[in-house]
Amino acid sequence: MERAIIESIACYRVGDFSKMREDAREAILSLYKNDDEKPAHMARIQISTNLLLMGKALQDNRLLRMAVEVLMVNEKVEAIDILLRTQEILRENGLS
Repeated sequence: MERAIIESIACYRVGDFSKMREDAREAILSLYKNDDEKPAHMARIQISTNLLLMGKALQDNRLLRMAVEVLMVNEKVEAIDILLRTQEILRENGLS
């Protein structure tokens, strides 16, 4: 597996995005701000891209489906739910 995918798995597994590029990290962390904004486009794109890469590498269709799902969310809570489900899947796959 490529190093970037391994690093993404590590970030998403524990919900610690501190090792990501600053712009990607800030976009994802913006989901946790209590404001009335919709989920940032950059956050949805970043999460989707990472889910696609991880889903292909792990051959996990759930991650691939969520990669599409996150692009369609309208509320931050929906995007956060996808992040939490991703954590569960990665831990379930013995990646904790």
